[in-house]
Formats: sequence, structure tokens, C-alpha cells
Amino acid sequence: METFNTYFDSNISMKSGNAPLHDILSTVAGRYIGQNPAGSFRFRAFRDDSFLPDADGSYNLDLNAKLPEASMGQYALIAAKFYSSGSENRTLLIRCYSQADVYFNGSLLWESTPYEENNEQKVTSVVLPCGAGWNSLMLRCCKRTSGFGCHLEPELSVWSWIPFLTPFAEREGQGGLVYSQPFDGPRVNVPDIDLNGNEADTGLCWYPAQTRETMESPGDLEAVFGRRPGKWACIWSKIRQNLPGKQTAAFTCSGAEFYLDGRRIESGDITVTAGNHDLLACSRCPEESSWTVRFSAEYEDRTKLKLMNPGADGVKGHCLYLGLFDAKPDWKLPGFYGLFGDSEKCYWKAAEHTVVRPYLENPCFGRWNYPLGVTLYGLTQAARVLDRPDITEYVRKHIHECAAMHEYSLWDAKTYGYPEINNQLVVLDSLDTCGSFGSAMLEFYKDKMDGNVKMTADRIGSYIHSGQSRREDGAFCRLGEGHTTMWADDLYMSIPFLCRYAKLTGDAKYLDDAANQVLMFKKYLYMPEYKIMSHVYDFHVEAATQVPWGRGNGWALFSISELLEYLPQDHKDRGSILEFFTSLCEGYVALQGSRGLWHQVLTLPESYEEASCTAMFIYGFSRAVRFGWIEDALGKKLLASAMKAWEGLKQTALDRFGNVYGICRGSFYSFSGDYYRDTLGWTLNDTHGIGIVLLAGIELDQAVRME
Repeated sequence: METFNTYFDSNISMKSGNAPLHDILSTVAGRYIGQNPAGSFRFRAFRDDSFLPDADGSYNLDLNAKLPEASMGQYALIAAKFYSSGSENRTLLIRCYSQADVYFNGSLLWESTPYEENNEQKVTSVVLPCGAGWNSLMLRCCKRTSGFGCHLEPELSVWSWIPFLTPFAEREGQGGLVYSQPFDGPRVNVPDIDLNGNEADTGLCWYPAQTRETMESPGDLEAVFGRRPGKWACIWSKIRQNLPGKQTAAFTCSGAEFYLDGRRIESGDITVTAGNHDLLACSRCPEESSWTVRFSAEYEDRTKLKLMNPGADGVKGHCLYLGLFDAKPDWKLPGFYGLFGDSEKCYWKAAEHTVVRPYLENPCFGRWNYPLGVTLYGLTQAARVLDRPDITEYVRKHIHECAAMHEYSLWDAKTYGYPEINNQLVVLDSLDTCGSFGSAMLEFYKDKMDGNVKMTADRIGSYIHSGQSRREDGAFCRLGEGHTTMWADDLYMSIPFLCRYAKLTGDAKYLDDAANQVLMFKKYLYMPEYKIMSHVYDFHVEAATQVPWGRGNGWALFSISELLEYLPQDHKDRGSILEFFTSLCEGYVALQGSRGLWHQVLTLPESYEEASCTAMFIYGFSRAVRFGWIEDALGKKLLASAMKAWEGLKQTALDRFGNVYGICRGSFYSFSGDYYRDTLGWTLNDTHGIGIVLLAGIELDQAVRME
């Protein structure tokens, strides 16, 4: 029996308002942008002498290395806090070196047992019941002969990274973990420690010890970099002019070349308008005298202009430092975006061991992952159709956040173990981590390429061509613990990017690879009795799951339609691929639900009506008609099906406020349809579905206009 879902009252459906397509596109896009406004990374102070994560995002919390003076049987605490945008469960994987307890939001959550303490390889999952807002985490570890501390890792760190920040008011705004001095057991009642309060009130010393970023001597470059004769370094601060209009101030300086908003200044009168102004000093370390820079600015009444931190949270002083350089930097306007230096790269710091790092704390904007690639693709096309430069600029800013900091994020990972931004792009260990967003990036910049985008695209292209896991026949596969699989999803994670990258580079090998992947995936996943695709092939058991997951099939049709647009008419595989595409269209149209939507499992009408696969079938069918790939009789059938599906989406999955319902969340795989039907539920406004709904409406409108 077919299941019909009621996601909301029909009175507020998009169909009830009879909105034209452009209004629907504007509403869906506007809701997404309104909920995820553009916002840059947070730039935070970070102690590079604290615990650093490893390349996989895990932490080796070895307190023996940090506290060698600790006596056997003493305890120490490790603490952090993090922000959650809503109530959710986050999972930590813990391996004990000795006794370790987990306190979460002030309460004991988990205690180790001798089984964990005596088996360092034993991995235990600890679920953190996070509340909306700030959450605190504390580990209490005891020193034993077996060790002191634990190994900690956020589960699926590449997808669900936790940006740990330091607790305590004195360290507000800083990133990273802190740890306490060793203490005897009875001395501290852990739940009584207020991680949001003052560090001094805990009765313990915490490390790394806080440094003095003195405002009295902000130009002491020797204290930051040591004595390095002949080397150059920069100081960045901001001047705040609080009076209205233009004001004249007396500026005095020594030990450096100074630039105000990019304009060279020297000791004497300067004119400063109201507001904040960048002050940059470039200084060369002298051969003999101390490396010190001095500067100040004051009004006629001897009142000093205020010096300000340029914008790094957790920095107590009002200056940031950059170096070292072999020659004087040729730029005059400082900023946070990018990596600096030629032979030896560098980035901003606030003191000798206090560096500045960018943190991504937005749920969507500025983030690099494959669902957001689909979302940005949809927003890009919507902006073009609607002639909305504001949406175009929003997409540009999102991509810029990622691409402009690509080089930096690679350096950050090499320097500090694991980046707080672009972690998927840095790890680059699967098609999921690069292809979808990379394709959206190339689509957006197809008319005017950006240097950072090109560098990012080249790295992705190199990975897919030479680094991605493949079978002996060249087919893409996923390597897991004890199993190797092929997922229909990976057609979308690869083919759209390969098509666009082939056009960018002029190298046909990428297009040939894309064509071959379609034929290989057909070989393993095609279900001829239904003319559709199984979600996954498991090479361990040499069998496909025989479960036709809706979105997995949507990915396939969507991707093949993109390939057919780019594939030359005389390509050797075009005929076979077009025949396969036609067969899939026949299979999907036969399984459409009575209300126009397709179901979560295509062959199980009792599974829920799913929005993202429905939108992908609309997209594929509409392109088949628009490009004339399908003979007339089937073409008319596909267009009618797509129109029915669009009406079904408007009635069932889209409300008048631009919300998209019935989007299946991200999946694993199973040989049982029950997993997809019952366990893999739907979510509201999931980024797997927003962009493709926009694309579906746009493609259908173009197909209808052609008719």
C-alpha cells in the first residue's frame, strides 16, 4: 500500500498560493540565505604549545609529556568548551591510557573501568547530549604505571568536527584545550569547577600558562620572534578615531616603515577620518641594537588615539605580528585571508606561542562539503534565472571563504595537525570530500576563473585522476574497514566535476574517465528487471544490495544528464551512455507515486515520499526533453511526469515560506530496505535537497518553454 506523507497543513503549501516559478525560486533561496547569512571565519588566538590534534582529527592527550613532575596516583584535568546551534548528540571516541572520567556540562557522564584502562586499543563511544548554546567538557585522568591521559577523537571528525575553545573568562575567545596542574584526589570536586567562571577561582594552575601580550611595549619584536638580524617582520594594529569628521593627530614612530590604510606615513601630523584604520609597520631586525618598534598617535590635547586589536578573538593586546621575511613585504594593506611569505610561509601571531587561526563556526556558510555543493549549484542557477546579483554575491562569498584559504588550510594542517576550516578539502580522502563542491565552484567561475579557484580545482582534479581508490577495471570504489564498496552517489561526486574540469583544462582524459565510470557503475549496480540502480555494490560479498534508494538513483540520473551535455556527439561511448540513460528514464517513470513524488525506496511504495530524489528525476527528465536526447513519445511521457512531480513537490514538500520537507538525511548502506524505509528518516531543509529543488524548477521551466 502506498504511503502518503503529510509534512504540513496543505493550507500553507506552495501550491495553495499558486506562486509562479520565479517567486518559488526567490522564496526557497531567500529562506536558505536568511537562515544562513554570509559571515566570515572567526579568527582566534591559539596556543601552539598546548595539545595539538593529529592529522586524522584525534587528540593524543598524553599528560605524562605535559606534566612530567606528576606523582603516581595524582590527577589532572583537561577542559574545553564548544558551541552547539541546537540540541544534538555528538560522539567522542576514547581510548584510555589509565583511569579517565568524562564530565559534561558539569555532571559525570562516563567512567572508565579496568577493562578500558588495561586495554589501550579498546575504543569506547561516549555520546555527548549537547544543548543549544555553550557546552563544557572536562576529562579527569589519573596517573598510573600504564600511562596518564587518553586518546580522544570526535566521531567522523571530517564530517562532524568539534571546534574546541578554551574555558574560563581569562581565556575568552581562544581556541584549543587547557589542562591543570597535577593534584591529589581529594583536593578537587570536579563538578564544582565552573568552566565559564574565572580560572583563578578553581584553586588550580592551568596550562598553557597565560602570556602577557603587553600593551605597554607592543613593538617588542624580539620577544615574539627572537633575535634575527636581517629578517623582516610586520606589526598590524588598528587606530580608532572617535571624533566626527577629519581630525589631525601627531604621529610619532621609530624602528619601522609605517602605513596607514596602505599609505606611507612618517612622524608628524596625520589626518584621520572617523572610524577604524589599519596601521601596518614593517621592520628589519638590526644587526646589533634591540629589535623594537615604537609608535603612538595623539590629538592636540595630548589624548591618544585608541589602538585596537585588528579582529582576532582572545588576543589581549592590540597588535598582531607576522614574520619572518627575507625581504620587505611588498603589500601595504594587511588582512587575515591568505598565507604569507615566499620560501617560508607564515601567518599572524599575538605572542611567542600564541598564534592566530581561523575557525569555521557557521553551520553552512563558508563550509566545504558535498551537500553544500549541490546547494550552491542551485543558488547559482537561480541567481542567473532571476537576475539576482545579491544571490550571486552570496555564492561568490561562500566559495571565496573556502578557495581563498585553501593554501592556508593545507599549511595549518601541516603546522598544527588538523585545520579548523576546509577540513574535508584538506583531508581529501574520498570523492565525497571534493567533487560536488568542486563542480559548483567551477560552474560559478566558468566565465571568469579565479587563481585560488584554479589551484583548488587542480588539486581536486589530480586527486580524482591519480589518488581516488579504484578497482582493477578503473571503477571508483570506497575503501572501508573490512569492505570495499561502490556507491551510486559517487557518480554525482565525480562526473559533474570531471566534465567541468575537462572543459577548463582542455584535457579529454577527464571526460573519458567520466564516461567510463557510467559504464562501470552500470555493470555493478544496474537492476535490469526494474531498469533502475541498486544503491551499493559490496565487493566483499561480490553482490549489489538490490535496494534502489531514491536519492542514490537521483544522483545517477542527474549526473548522466550532466555528462551528456558535455560529451561530444562523436564520443565512442556516447551511444551506450545515452541508451543507458533512456533505460533509466523508463524505469523511473514507471515507479512514480500517484501524487507525483517518488518514494524513499523506489520499489517500496510504503516508504515515505522523498523530496530530493523527486527533484533529481524532474531535473533529469526535463533535461532529456530540453536537449532532445529522447524520442518524442517517451519525451512527452517524461515531461508529463516531471510536471506532475513538480506539482506534487509544491503540494507535499514545499510550504509558502520556502521550507523544503521530506529530504532524506545522509545515509550509510544496507542490504535491507527496512534501513532506508524505517531508520533513514527525513529532515527539514536539509542541504541535500534545497539546491536540487531550485535546479528542478529551473530545468522544468526551460523544458516546458521549449515545448
